[in-house]
Amino acid sequence: MMAFPANEATMSAFLLVLGRVAGAVAASPFFRRGQVPVLVRACLSLLLALFLAPLVGVEALRLDLAFPLRLTYEVLVGVFLGYLFTLVVSGVSMAGGILDFEMGFGLAHSFDPNSGSYASLLSRFYLMLAVLVFYLAGGHRLLVVSILASYRVFPAGSLALPEIISTASAKAAAEVFVVAVKVAAPVMGALFVADVVFGLVARSVPQLNVFVLGIPLKVLLGLLAVAVTMPATVFFLHRLFEGFEGWLAGAW
Repeated sequence: MMAFPANEATMSAFLLVLGRVAGAVAASPFFRRGQVPVLVRACLSLLLALFLAPLVGVEALRLDLAFPLRLTYEVLVGVFLGYLFTLVVSGVSMAGGILDFEMGFGLAHSFDPNSGSYASLLSRFYLMLAVLVFYLAGGHRLLVVSILASYRVFPAGSLALPEIISTASAKAAAEVFVVAVKVAAPVMGALFVADVVFGLVARSVPQLNVFVLGIPLKVLLGLLAVAVTMPATVFFLHRLFEGFEGWLAGAW
């Protein structure tokens, strides 16, 4: 039977790795409350920490009075990693919110267990689509790779705050709007053409109440555009998550 050494150095190294992994899993949009039970997330964090601890090579530290501060630093680094993933996925959700507003679904909100608040219909739909494509693209492995790569920038047990935090946060925040525009652009284009057509009809046939007829037709056209562009959206999201590893490498 394999025996794991339970000395002070091994315990401190494992706790530091566990803190970073637990922070990343807790902040990741793919393991949020309401989607994954707390016990499952805790077991996942523990298993990942057991797997990553020998690979990281954490410097042995004493369990002194400064150790809780170092452990808090590790948790915050993990939360920062999850925050980067959350920002990118928020762009997909933002695209759904934009389309909801244009199609007239802005007032139709439902409870979103991922964020703990109310979200519009297409916003939730695109968010669930992003989570599905994330797993299909191997994003769960990307989360593990990003945790391993973070030790090059944030050494375990260190209390330093590198300047890369602000740079990576700014890049991820900018990516939110880029992703939102790219996902929503095809449907927005179709809705814009519909608005132009409705305007021309209103000028040509003033007796026709285009406002009453245009609302259901715009909703129907919008849903049809969402369905038609769905393969392209899935392809874009797949490429986005596949290229996220390279984006992280550039950010680090």
